[in-house]
Amino acid sequence: MLAVYAVSKICHLAVTVGALSRPERAVLAAALDEGRAEDGAAGAGQVYGRVCEAAEMSYTVFHERLKKLERLRLVDVQMVRRGRGRRREIGVREGVEEVLDER
Repeated sequence: MLAVYAVSKICHLAVTVGALSRPERAVLAAALDEGRAEDGAAGAGQVYGRVCEAAEMSYTVFHERLKKLERLRLVDVQMVRRGRGRRREIGVREGVEEVLDER
């Protein structure tokens, strides 16, 4: 029964990632790369910087794409207090990395 669930989960993720536009996939890949470098969750500013290295994108458009990825349950976005400020940390959900690497 668990094997069926795992296969179903991977299929669902593959369909969801496959339906993303190229810029949305770029945001997801940048979050994944920054998360690997940070050993877990990456800051939204770092991910935005990585996305802008490849293609120019306003922060508003980046934020909209990030919210879509969160609605699709591909990433988790969490507000974290750091000192006097706040920071949005982006964590890519389990299984997304394998599906994204296949594409």
